[in-house]
Amino acid sequence: MSAQSARVIPLNQKPAAAGSAPGTRYLTPLEPDSFQLEGVARSEPAERTTTAVESLLAEALDALEKGNAPEAARLLEQSLRNSPNHTETLLALGYLRHEEGKLDDASDLYRRAALSDTSAWQPRYNQALILETQGETAEAIAMLTHACAISPSEPAPLYRLAWLLESSGCDSEAVYWYKRATTAAPNLFEAWLRLGLLQLRMGACAEAIESLDRAMGDDANLPLAAYHMGLCHLNLAQPELAQQAFEASCSAEPTATDSLLALAALALAQGDLDAAERHDRAVRALGQVSAPLSLRLAQAWQACGENELARLHFRRAVQADPSLAVGYFGVQSHS
Repeated sequence: MSAQSARVIPLNQKPAAAGSAPGTRYLTPLEPDSFQLEGVARSEPAERTTTAVESLLAEALDALEKGNAPEAARLLEQSLRNSPNHTETLLALGYLRHEEGKLDDASDLYRRAALSDTSAWQPRYNQALILETQGETAEAIAMLTHACAISPSEPAPLYRLAWLLESSGCDSEAVYWYKRATTAAPNLFEAWLRLGLLQLRMGACAEAIESLDRAMGDDANLPLAAYHMGLCHLNLAQPELAQQAFEASCSAEPTATDSLLALAALALAQGDLDAAERHDRAVRALGQVSAPLSLRLAQAWQACGENELARLHFRRAVQADPSLAVGYFGVQSHS
């Protein structure tokens, strides 16, 4: 399973700790090679004087937003010389080092940030991303679990923990954490999609349909979610609903060959050879030939006595997959 499904998720503002600037947000890399800069609120209460470390942090973030990473790093390092335990500064510099690929430096900065503020989930989350990149999956899972314990309603660590558990084959645990993520963020459509796919794989088709339906709140998920919803309906012996789902997938993505093949298979099961031929033509128009579908069409036409059509599909089957011996002998029998 690839990480391409992971999306940048807006983070909630961290509650201001005693003595810290209200409105301060952490800098949080959300996944390897994809980072989100939450920024720092510029407004300050009138009666409060901005400290030197806060001024340097604000200047560094301005430089970073303008694309001047070296200047941002210089300002952050200057700030840490005076205030070595300032959490936001440690995280900001950790973000820069993380983005530069200096993972050892970034990890050390995140570790220091976690020690400076034991209630902050972000440094542990960021460290988990580094551990994941380095192949230390078990350690990353442990770190994310800690982050979730610190902040149980933050969707980012909940989702990433679920994703890592799924990628490790821990399906039941992943389902639990995906549910936690969707409870924390009901519009986290990617989590609904992953949850639905897992539920289908585990045979919980009715639950999967509900999750996949929620995933379709994001149009980008519709082709994949609708296709798998169709599979759920097939497993529940609901062919009409399955057909509607496969058609919805094709409407959302006309090049969705899996859905076209599913419609063809469904048409064959229903004895509708004309519809099966139509879907087969659509697949071939996309430059693909399905050997199994061609073979099934050949056998169906042969059973109807349509030998020319049978021979045509047998040949396509053999050309696409020469190992189909039954297709080869079918060609020979109609030569």
